[in-house]
Amino acid sequence: MTDVATTQRLFFEELYPELDGYLELRGFSKSKKPNLQKFYPDLGLFLEAVDRATNHQGDYDIYWGVIPRVRAEGTKAAITQAELVWVDVDKEIETARKAIEALPWPYIAMNCSGRGLHAYWRLPDVFDLTTPEMKADFEGRLRGLAIKLGGDTQACDVTRIMRVPGTKNLKD
Repeated sequence: MTDVATTQRLFFEELYPELDGYLELRGFSKSKKPNLQKFYPDLGLFLEAVDRATNHQGDYDIYWGVIPRVRAEGTKAAITQAELVWVDVDKEIETARKAIEALPWPYIAMNCSGRGLHAYWRLPDVFDLTTPEMKADFEGRLRGLAIKLGGDTQACDVTRIMRVPGTKNLKD
């Protein structure tokens, strides 16, 4: 196993110690057409797919859906609960790290996004997302966290996909 594969495995095992649902993996070419969208009900299968995508990235940006889905689709309707919150801070890395580490609760995972840092926290209780109002409330809380840290307020939807750690940022 490569160092990148080991880092990815440890990262995703920290986020999903007991996966309940489907993890979404997406790949976009430089032309931004969705060339890949697959769902994995098992963390081991997901990690194998991540490893293949990383090793054969080519001109693809590789992302995954942060919140597991209850069925194999990337819609809000397929999301009914959240156990994690996240923030995307597109600033100089040390500035982003200081802002994240200044919070009173420790993150469980962090990775370089290519333009800054993504950080993730486990919620003390599962957040119910079964209604549109609950989803809107959750997204508002994510936006509040992003505002507090000077992060990207556009990266706060429940269907958010984030860059897979260890993959190249080809957007530029």
